[in-house]
Amino acid sequence: MKTASGDVSFDTAEADATVATMSGDVEFGHVGGSSTTRTVSGDARLGTVAGALSVSTTSGDVEVAAVGSGDVRVQSVSGDVRIGVGRGTRVWIDATSVSGTLDSELGLEDGAQDAESAESGVVPIQVKTVSGDVSIVRATTAAPV
Repeated sequence: MKTASGDVSFDTAEADATVATMSGDVEFGHVGGSSTTRTVSGDARLGTVAGALSVSTTSGDVEVAAVGSGDVRVQSVSGDVRIGVGRGTRVWIDATSVSGTLDSELGLEDGAQDAESAESGVVPIQVKTVSGDVSIVRATTAAPV
């Protein structure tokens, strides 16, 4: 789906989903495959994604309800990022922000020592912002299996 200034919203996509918008918001409940979302100034409120997740925004905020598998990559210039991690999901986190704050509810016991996700069942989460805050939290929604 592509739009210049319109919002994009859907409950469920059975397979992969790609959404691009200039100034519209993106919101969905679940994607059964991989998902790629790009916005310039729109916010992205995403539910669960069964596969890899890639989100890029210039000034929009990003909120992901629950991750449980696949590579997670989020990049934002000035938007805040909040990612929910499903219970029992092991993660490897690489989060950077030039002037924003970094916060995680996950203890060290939740993380892995390396990023070898395919072999070890670890979900790599890579988040990069310039001035946005980054929060990694325990998901309140069940993560996809």
